[in-house]
Amino acid sequence: MAATIRSVETIIVALPREIPYLGPLGEDEHVNDRGYFVRRGNRTIYPTTDRSAIVKITADDGTVGWGETYGIVAPQAVVAIIS
Repeated sequence: MAATIRSVETIIVALPREIPYLGPLGEDEHVNDRGYFVRRGNRTIYPTTDRSAIVKITADDGTVGWGETYGIVAPQAVVAIIS
């Protein structure tokens, strides 16, 4: 019989960066109070930290699997969907 999932755990990882994603901030680019900025060239929001959601899945037979998912702007949303 195939193993079934016993538990799913999620962990948000945030690592600070010395230089923001895609290089230093431009003349009109500023970090807001929540730690985000908008790149004027592509009008996309980015955080000042690297972020990911780590997922641990454990099966009833003891098998453990690990995964990582992109969650740069809103890792809490990714975790909420998984949970």
